[in-house]
Amino acid sequence: MARMTIADLTHQERTVLAGCIARLFRSGEFADEKAERINSIRDQLGFHELDEHLERFNEQARNDRDLLTIASELERPDARSFMYETLKALSFSDGYQNEAEESFLSQLHQIWFAR
Repeated sequence: MARMTIADLTHQERTVLAGCIARLFRSGEFADEKAERINSIRDQLGFHELDEHLERFNEQARNDRDLLTIASELERPDARSFMYETLKALSFSDGYQNEAEESFLSQLHQIWFAR
């Protein structure tokens, strides 16, 4: 089976991924490399409509609890796995994963894989 891409995600899955990307890098100060990495996501992942999905996400979720609730509603295991691995790779894009990133990914892991 071929590796999943952004194009394989549903509209809602892309919106959740965009929200998770924003949340992953929201906390505190982060290295310039991470900021550059975020800006290059469109090209690297083919996520050309990232801004559109961020806007849609911001209409759906007001806080982390909303984000985790919306994320928990995603049903496709292959999409959850792809999104989790993508987010994990992004969290290490500057060579390390900080505590806030690790905590957020742990919460996602719990809701997506501990079913």
